[in-house]
Amino acid sequence: MNNKQFNIIWREALKSPDGYREVFISDWTSGSIFEEDEDLSSLSEDVAKIWDIAHTSVKEIRAKTGLSQIKFCERFCIPRRTLEDWERGISKCPDYTRLMLVQLVGLYKRT
Repeated sequence: MNNKQFNIIWREALKSPDGYREVFISDWTSGSIFEEDEDLSSLSEDVAKIWDIAHTSVKEIRAKTGLSQIKFCERFCIPRRTLEDWERGISKCPDYTRLMLVQLVGLYKRT
């Protein structure tokens, strides 16, 4: 999957409501943004991973690291109040920040 394809799917996954994972994956793997010779099973896995990370909250990311809020903030230079607000839903973590965090903690690796 190239960068353009990733960006298109990432942005659409962010818009897709929870509960529509399988429909989203099916729609995108049958779409025309991929080359005909690309492996559909691999694409399906890639699209599923993108949907999953698009729907992973900062609280879930932090929980998967096993770090406390304080340690997580120290590790990624995030103000503690900011993290608290993201986790409580008071403010929204920017999507690009969540994408970077899932990559930094090893929950997602672009190939």
